[in-house]
Amino acid sequence: MDDVDNKESNGPEEVEDVVESTVQEKVNQMGGLIDKDVAEMLIEYEQNGKVQCAISDVKAGSDEEVRFIAKVMSIGQIHEFDKEGEEEKGYVLNVELADETGRIRAAFWNEYAKAIEEELEIGQVLRIQGFSREREGEIEVSVNRSIIDEDTNIRVDVMDECKIGDLISGASNVQVVGRILSVESERTFSRSDGSEGKVASITISDETGRIRLVLWDKQTQIIESITEGKSIEVTKGYIRKRESQLELHVGKGGSVNIVEGEVEFSVKSNKINTLEIGDTADIQGVIVVADPTRVFDRKDGTKGQVRNIRIQDGTGEIRMALWDEKADIEIGPGDKILCTDILVKEGWQEDLEASTNWKTSISILERSE
Repeated sequence: MDDVDNKESNGPEEVEDVVESTVQEKVNQMGGLIDKDVAEMLIEYEQNGKVQCAISDVKAGSDEEVRFIAKVMSIGQIHEFDKEGEEEKGYVLNVELADETGRIRAAFWNEYAKAIEEELEIGQVLRIQGFSREREGEIEVSVNRSIIDEDTNIRVDVMDECKIGDLISGASNVQVVGRILSVESERTFSRSDGSEGKVASITISDETGRIRLVLWDKQTQIIESITEGKSIEVTKGYIRKRESQLELHVGKGGSVNIVEGEVEFSVKSNKINTLEIGDTADIQGVIVVADPTRVFDRKDGTKGQVRNIRIQDGTGEIRMALWDEKADIEIGPGDKILCTDILVKEGWQEDLEASTNWKTSISILERSE
């Protein structure tokens, strides 16, 4: 029998013992500050010598685990929710991560979320393992493991202020400066606990895009001192998505302040002669006709109101229906306005009609003399 035949192969138990010993050695090497799962992850990274992908390479719904290194840009607050069919609560912590190729939202779940919340800091570099999925129209990674990497440099700046076009769903600690395009009046509502709440909204824009700013409770007081065209700074806001559209929210932990100077902004409007049924468009033009507001009864017994205007931009003319609170905006013939997120429908006599909705903002660019 030759030398090969005389050798005994390592059985499964011996292999497990070697792996366990290696893992425990790594735990000891780190002074007991990591658990065995993280130790396994570290060993795997050291053996592979590299991460598998950049953030821009992460695709939604892959069956394979994704791995990447990224910098913490913002940290949300733990959100508590009811698990379907279970009595115990669930928890999720959303963290915004970035590398040189892009940004992504990472979700830490349940006990892991609570355990890691105190350890995370903005600016840290993390090694991430998890599975990707699409949530609210964006790619999100559900994190299985993460470790802090003190040796890797991610060349992405954690800015105190960001641009509207860079905002992503789930981001928190948001600070932006924008120009006010429109202001909607405050309204009150009843919470499930019987208390009264307040909410108001403002549409703001900068050179990279626009967003609806939602103000809650005491934050609504700012609308008494602001008008279209002024610039405001939002600090400690957070991003939510509603019907595929991002919104910037400010509650008791944030602030909204008027700032000096004008913010450059860019809204590309659609030409009226290019509009088609089903379009959601931004229309800029001059009001040529403004009818009185008409009040009507809805099927549920509540009152509604609508005001019809006609707007012209040099390429054509279209009738626009201003519904409910939009009908209260003080505009008239000769005013130049910008209307965003207008829905184009089929009107009377096969004519097109533009219709406002909750997303619509109406900005007065010039008043008639």
